[in-house]
Amino acid sequence: MEEFTEEDEGTPVVDVNDNPVGVVSAVEDGRAYVEFEPGVLDAIRSNLGIGPGGESEADTYPLREEMIDRVTGEKIRLRGDHVVE
Repeated sequence: MEEFTEEDEGTPVVDVNDNPVGVVSAVEDGRAYVEFEPGVLDAIRSNLGIGPGGESEADTYPLREEMIDRVTGEKIRLRGDHVVE
């Protein structure tokens, strides 16, 4: 499981095609929370399993391990099934 730190805050989050989808806005207990781009959130909400009554009521959502394809020092890439269609 990927352990994130406060240094990861501000890291861009992209889909498999390198399209920006959000940014890491906070890290708590090793888990990254993403603030999604406003136009992108509705497009990927169902793929990420978030919606009314989902994991979070806030504008940020925790990244789950199964959502992450790769983490580099420059960005976090989501797996292919979490892309904007």
